[in-house]
Order: sequence, then C-alpha cells, then structure tokens
Amino acid sequence: MLPLSARAEGVSADIELLRHTLGRGALPGLDSPDLDPKGTLRLGGFLQYARDPLILYEKSDELGAIIDNRTTLQLGLAWDFSDVAGLRVSVPVALQWGTDVPEFARDGAVAGDAFVGARLRVIDKKVLDLGLRADVGLPTGSRAAWMGEDSFRAVLGPLAAAHIGPFDVMTDLAFVARREVITPIDLTLGSELLFGLGGRYHLWPDKASVSVAWVGRGGLGAFGQKGAENPSELVTVAQLLPRSDLQLDFGVGKGLAEGYGTSEFRAFTALTWIKRPRPPEPPPPLIIPDVPPDVPEPVVITPDPPEPEWEEEELARVEGERIIIRDPIEFEFNTNRILPQSLPTLRYVAGLMNEDWQIGHLVIEGHASEEGSFVYNYDLSLRRANAIWEELIRSGVHPDRMSVRGMGEVVPRTEGTDEGSLADNRRVEFKIVRQYRMDEAPDDLRDAPRLPWNGDGAQVVEPKKPEPRERPKPTPKAGPELEEFFDQLDTLDGDPPDPAPPAEERP
Repeated sequence: MLPLSARAEGVSADIELLRHTLGRGALPGLDSPDLDPKGTLRLGGFLQYARDPLILYEKSDELGAIIDNRTTLQLGLAWDFSDVAGLRVSVPVALQWGTDVPEFARDGAVAGDAFVGARLRVIDKKVLDLGLRADVGLPTGSRAAWMGEDSFRAVLGPLAAAHIGPFDVMTDLAFVARREVITPIDLTLGSELLFGLGGRYHLWPDKASVSVAWVGRGGLGAFGQKGAENPSELVTVAQLLPRSDLQLDFGVGKGLAEGYGTSEFRAFTALTWIKRPRPPEPPPPLIIPDVPPDVPEPVVITPDPPEPEWEEEELARVEGERIIIRDPIEFEFNTNRILPQSLPTLRYVAGLMNEDWQIGHLVIEGHASEEGSFVYNYDLSLRRANAIWEELIRSGVHPDRMSVRGMGEVVPRTEGTDEGSLADNRRVEFKIVRQYRMDEAPDDLRDAPRLPWNGDGAQVVEPKKPEPRERPKPTPKAGPELEEFFDQLDTLDGDPPDPAPPAEERP
C-alpha cells in the first residue's frame, strides 16, 4: 500500500519480497539451518511471476497498480565448504510491464541488487537444528526501477528447524539494517525485520514434500500496523527430488496485507543442481602374478547355502553371534533421523533381547558409504548407531546390555561406486559379543537406570534366567515276598523249591 503525496518517476527502492536462498531444506522466502555434506555445491535458478506487486493508494482509495506485472529470474550459487558453514551469492533480473500510474512506473528489463551471504549451523540434533544467517545486499541493481537501492544492506538473524517424524517446522527471523530511503509517495524504507514461519510434510522421504509458509517484513517505525511498511504473504510449495543431484520446486503465493512487494497472485518454480563431493579414489588393486603349481590341485566349488526364508511377521532373528534383520534400517538423507517405517524392526529387535537372557551384550555397529570425507562418514555412522541405541532403550532394552561403534566407510560390504553398492554399504549391524552359557548366571544390571540424554527414568526389561525344573524322584520297586525270598535261597542251595500252592489255597 503506497499513500499518494507527490508525483515522481521510479524510485531506487527494492520491493522484492520473495527470494530463493538455495539452502538445503529452505523454501522460497524462508531460510533453513540445514547444511549439505562438506564440499557440496548448489547451482540454481528461481523464476517467479507476480501480479500487482506495487499498488498506489491515497488514504484508503486504490489509485491503481504502479507495476502490473513482474517476472523475476534469480540465479544463485551456494557452497557448503565445511560441515558447519556455507557461502552463497545470488543475482536477480526482472521484466516489468503494465501500469495504471505511468508517472511512477518503470517498464522493461531491470536488474536487482546482488546478495552475498553465509550460513552457520550452531546445533545439529535429531529433533532440533539451530543456525545463523548473515547476508549483504550490494547496490548493483538498476536505479529508479523499484528493483535496486543506492546503499548497502545488512541482514542478520537466527534460523531454526524442528523435525518431528515426517513433519518439519521452520522459522526465520532477521534484522535488516539499511540507510533510510525516502520516496516521493509517502513511503519511507528504513531498518526492518524479516520473518517467516513454515511447515513441511514429507510425502516420500528424500523424494517429495509439500510445504506452507507465511513470510513478511515490518518496518521498525510501524511494526505490526497496517500500511505499506508491513507486507506479508502466504506461500505453498511442492518439492520434488527425481534424482539425488536434482531438485525441483513449484509454488504459488497470495498477499495477506497491502504492503509493498505483496502480490495479488504469485507463481514460481525453481531448478537446483546439486554437486556433491566426489568420493576418494580407491587404492589400485594388488596384482599377484599367476604362477601355476607343479601339481594341479582339484578345485571344489561349494555353493553358498540358501538363506532361510522369513516368516511373514518375522522382522529379525538371532543367528550365531549376530541379530539379523530382514529389512535395512532407513534414515533421512545425511542425518541420523530414523524413518518411521524402520521403527517396527527396531522394536522387534528389542523384543528378541528382552526375551533372551543369554544375550549378554550387543554392539550396534554403524557403517557408511564412501561418499563424503572419512571424518564426515565416521561421524554419521556413529550418530546413526547411537540413534538406534536410544530407540532400543525406549523399547525396553537395558542400556548396560548395549554399546555403539562407528566404522565409517572402512569396512564396505560391497565393492563399487554404483548406487546399489553404495546403498548396500550404508547399513547398521547388530553383533552379539557376550553370550551366556546355560550353566552361567547372567551379570546383575543396574536398578532403575536413567536415560542418558535427559536424565528421566528408563522403563527397561531385565530378562531372567529360567529356573531349572526338578526331576521327579524314581518310585522304588516292591521287593519280593519273604517266602519267595527263602525259595530262592533253597534254589541256590541245590534243592528244588516246593511247588507253589494254587492261588485259592494261599493264606
């Protein structure tokens, strides 16, 4: 909303409300603290169309749109040069046409101010991520075109994202410091606050999601009031990742307030190419010369025994010194967040341990594929093993019966760099390192253990050794009658025994 006070030509003021930050997990107009693995590069283009982004008012009467139509293309690059920090740069250009107020309009092709900035991840937990953003707007845009300004602008603020199952909740709050821009239409641009609040639902983890976000800004001199200095807009976004190196965004927006930069209608799309760091080259193979033996030995090929079939409800079982699971444990991409479809398998593993007293100690061993650095893969495998340890404790397994170990990428299951081999190497193994014999007594476990991550009491199960069953005592056989005993003695002396009387004559 722009109240009328004078007549002039276009103004060197940036009215753009929606920008694309190119960050992992970010939405147009809403930044995110999530970072890609060290060395990841993102290149992208963000194309949007806005209807009536700048309307002129006199008091409460609408005099018409200064800019009827604006199509903006923003090109950008983001580089996460470490596991906790990243840099970015973006440059917008636009095409404007149509106006109801020609004396304030600027039709044609115009350039916007370039922005350079950085993000810093401060906290990276399973449920909560926190970070900071810092950007600088450079006065490189077209003058008197509602697209660029005459001075530098600084943007600084915190970022937060909470992950609850398939849902993400994100917030973005930033302070914009700028030199005052006085326009001839009773609009003064000064320092202001940017804000954003959004929610995302993962329809298909790492493949498809839908989001809704509320974004806006408010001038410090009139924050929270109606007027040109307090625009806001509601944005809906669909995000697709058809390949691991390609991201597509589609969305629409609708202005909620009559501030500068809000649109009557907005549509946008974004294409982002993601270049992750190349895995280290494998060592050259060791070539052993083939020396034929003097006497050829027969070669006996023994086929691998077939794997036993799984019952329909069986998700895991004990085989020797391991607990074997039917389906792999799945995590959200590049995180230690366990996907919901893997929780039944972990509860089944917990049930096996809670029922089997002979399992004395289990090692949860995490493994990673060779993508990324050794340091990153070791940390990720350890964090994923620890997340499973926590989930098994929640399912009743005593914490003293388990430990965790991260192996990174150094023990691959399958050699190769194709996606199938890499997926096979991203795994978790359950190794039983202590088993009790039937004649042993299990070690005593701590009473009332507490959860290590918050100190609450843990509801755990301590499987007991079954009591040995007592064998029934044998029933003694009845001894011979006394008379029969003496008859046997007579037989031993050589005299034949007297014939036994009939049964009816016996006393």
